[in-house]
Amino acid sequence: MNNLTNPNALTLSDYAVTPTRHAEIRMQQRCIKESWLALILEFGKRCYQNGKKSCSIFLDKKGIKKLKEAFGDLVDVNKIRNIYIIISNDNVLVTCAYRG
Repeated sequence: MNNLTNPNALTLSDYAVTPTRHAEIRMQQRCIKESWLALILEFGKRCYQNGKKSCSIFLDKKGIKKLKEAFGDLVDVNKIRNIYIIISNDNVLVTCAYRG
């Protein structure tokens, strides 16, 4: 676990994750902050699919609880609870979006 003192200062590089150009464009289009993605990497649930070389990561109830315990009101969970990210096995951020 990284040193988590300021949730807004977290970056993808803190997790050795590099975004693709596609992911950068989607982040900008969807107003998704890099620090939010870092929080999802830290507290999110990873779901691997058979035969795929990537996984999806999102905040489940357990992750939201841990996030609230770590940061309390410093993080508005409602802004990030519906975001999911796709990460390749070689730590490349493929894309990010809002669920449903």
